[in-house]
Amino acid sequence: MWLSLPALGAGAAAGVTVSALSSRLGAQDAVLTQLPRSLAVAAALGGAGAWMATSLVRFTVMVWGQLGGVS
Repeated sequence: MWLSLPALGAGAAAGVTVSALSSRLGAQDAVLTQLPRSLAVAAALGGAGAWMATSLVRFTVMVWGQLGGVS
C-alpha cells in the first residue's frame, strides 16, 4: 500500500483537478483527462521511484532472510 501511495495520490489529485476544470469549461474530450493524469503519475514515479525501489528491495531481503529460518 505505501509503495503505491505517491503514484495513486498524484493520479487522484490530477484527476480531481482536471475533472473540476473540464466541468467548469464544458470540455468533454477524454484525452484532456487522461494526459495530465498520466503525466502526474509518471512524475510521481520519477520522484519517488528510488524510495520505492529501495523499500521493495529491503522488504524482499527481509522476507528471504526470514524464509531461511523456516524448516
